[in-house]
Amino acid sequence: QNPNWVVVEQVLPPDVGGWTIREIGVFDIDGDLIGYGNYPETYKPVLSEGSSRTQTVRFVIEVSDTAAVTLKVDPSVVLATREFAQSAFREFGLGADAANLANINTIDKTGFYITGAGTAGTAPPDGIAGTLLHIERGSSNQATQIFDTLRASGQNQLVYTRTKDNAGNWTSWGKVALSVPGGISAFSFLSAGDGVANANSIPGDEPHWLEVTNNAGDGSSGNQLFRMNSYGDIAYGGNIHSCRYFGSEAAPAAIADETFIMSWGFRGFNGSQLSQSAGAFQCVTTENWTETANGVRFQFEVVGAGTLAREKVLEIGTHGLALSMDGTPGWNPNYALIEIAGKGTALRGHKSQAELVMTNNAFFDVAYKYGANGYAHSYRQGNEGEHLWQTAPNGISGDPLVFVDVMKIDENYNWSVFSDNDLGNGHKITKVRPSNAGNPILTIENTSQASAVIYAVNGTGANAANSAMVVNKDNATGRSINAAGTVNASGADYAEYMRKSEDCASVAKGDVVGIDRNGEITDKFSSSVSFMIKSTDPSYVGGDRWGTEEYLGIELGVPEEGANTDEEYQSRLKDFKQALEVERQHWDRIAFSGRVPVNITGTAEPGDHLVPEEGTDDAIIVRAHKSPSFDQYIASVGKVIALLEDGRPLVIVKAC
Repeated sequence: QNPNWVVVEQVLPPDVGGWTIREIGVFDIDGDLIGYGNYPETYKPVLSEGSSRTQTVRFVIEVSDTAAVTLKVDPSVVLATREFAQSAFREFGLGADAANLANINTIDKTGFYITGAGTAGTAPPDGIAGTLLHIERGSSNQATQIFDTLRASGQNQLVYTRTKDNAGNWTSWGKVALSVPGGISAFSFLSAGDGVANANSIPGDEPHWLEVTNNAGDGSSGNQLFRMNSYGDIAYGGNIHSCRYFGSEAAPAAIADETFIMSWGFRGFNGSQLSQSAGAFQCVTTENWTETANGVRFQFEVVGAGTLAREKVLEIGTHGLALSMDGTPGWNPNYALIEIAGKGTALRGHKSQAELVMTNNAFFDVAYKYGANGYAHSYRQGNEGEHLWQTAPNGISGDPLVFVDVMKIDENYNWSVFSDNDLGNGHKITKVRPSNAGNPILTIENTSQASAVIYAVNGTGANAANSAMVVNKDNATGRSINAAGTVNASGADYAEYMRKSEDCASVAKGDVVGIDRNGEITDKFSSSVSFMIKSTDPSYVGGDRWGTEEYLGIELGVPEEGANTDEEYQSRLKDFKQALEVERQHWDRIAFSGRVPVNITGTAEPGDHLVPEEGTDDAIIVRAHKSPSFDQYIASVGKVIALLEDGRPLVIVKAC
């Protein structure tokens, strides 16, 4: 149309390429470059790369006289524009039936061909009349046929499609229903064959039969690729069903346990290929299906950052809602639970009992088992009104475990605390404040009246020998216990610890002993300057300093968390106990007041005074005197007030 233009077009077929076009040029018959130009950077793929196209490169040369230009055309290649072809068809009156002159399977040409109502060799097996579209993509094994049926009044409009497989054989026809009578829209895609229906060249993109592509390319958002509308008074509105069968279409069979009825995956291009599903929503069977049993669960799976492994993070089933379920142990089906992080960390309830249990690293199959290596814990609210805290020692994943009760509040609000030697060194009540000493750390009260208050102290010094209770002291006041009322004890005398002399033998309870000039206990009459009675059943014992860390010169210190695993502390504790037992042999409790049974020589009556005397081998013996002399009275250790069932006199102690 422009007399000064020479237009040169180069057609690049599908099997040419594998490079990027950036510059173009025209050469004459002698090989001289007579025209040159830039070209928008364009990559020309080839079929071996998974995608290709026929590409035309157009070069416009403006000259002063087109008559001076002679074009020589290769007669073996003839290209026609679509406009020219359509004009030629109209000129010769062939219309839409132009390609129906021969069986479409026998035409050995590349291009697009349309046939009319004829069906010979082209229609589906049932011979339905219609129109065929044949698409040839460069070779005889890359062809697709689409057959549009003729529709009689009131019948469905149908489209059939098939492709050629890698061997050049046609696949079976697949049927697409576009509409149904009555104005109700429907889409049912039935396909058969090898599933090679994918024309997408993206690496990693598996074959698929239906593809919807949004190629806006302008960064716009909100483009709807699918929408389902429903109107009127209908029961369910829009319905989408995923149907799963075992067997074949001709002979379907029931689906089995752990079968994916539907899996909705989410994928993305990772720079080299299309990824596997990084996220998925799935409906999975939970049993072998029968006519009366169709159990399913829903589950969500995601891939975490920095990994390719997909993990289950949410599961919904008849057992309840479970979070982070990947690798979850097999909970007993009698329990409904919410699993929070897998491996037995869960809230669970029993389907038929009113209870709530919170577990960590423990799941219940036929019995409790460890979810992972480590300790396990449980808190239970039972249907009897109790609250129970339990723990289990360090164990191995999958091994059975036995919970040990550590604390319980029963239905009557009674609080019990338990301990097991394998699990720790007892129970602690800890309250950290800027200044602990003098601040309450435990209050036991009835409504607003405190029955007992335990305060934090900052002093030690109690004997480390075994006892029911050790109470430390406040350094500022030196006090351990303040009582508003009496302090009652079952014992009958007040005693103090006194050290035994080196040559003093073992002393029995109720024996009269001597006190030597060093203030130590002696069993020798000649070494005694005064006499006292060894306590039998004391209510209070003073002078109890011999078993402290300071006295023994061994500092125990504070164990690390979990005293049973602190080897250094255990070694110090062993040394301390050995030193404590050695020192214990050198001390006895001597009665200073109260009632004490006495071992005597001879007999005694109430009212008698018990007087120490020298026995055989300088031993100390005791005899009863009704009317002691003044010296005997001074030396007496007590006055008899009663006789015990074993005949021993019970005396009121008189220290002398």
